[in-house]
Amino acid sequence: MEKVLKQFHERVANCIDQIIKKSDGKTVLICTHSGVIRSIISHLISKTYNYHWNFKIDNCSISMLEIQDDFAVIHTLNNTSHLKAGIKYEGRED
Repeated sequence: MEKVLKQFHERVANCIDQIIKKSDGKTVLICTHSGVIRSIISHLISKTYNYHWNFKIDNCSISMLEIQDDFAVIHTLNNTSHLKAGIKYEGRED
């Protein structure tokens, strides 16, 4: 299992590194499943897959990270407040 996770993580890490390189500091939206999100966060904060299982990522949640000079800051992790009924969204008319 660990070998499979390591291989998966390496593929995700290579991909996110390319996305960051090509984004040239612009905002990027990535829609994906929780395993990829966990690998992205683990890679960006530790450059390893060791923390892959340390992050709880719910379906439809929002996580936001900022990368400056190869340093990642987690702004939001696993936020699901947008799924709750009765929330008014800015600019939305009900």
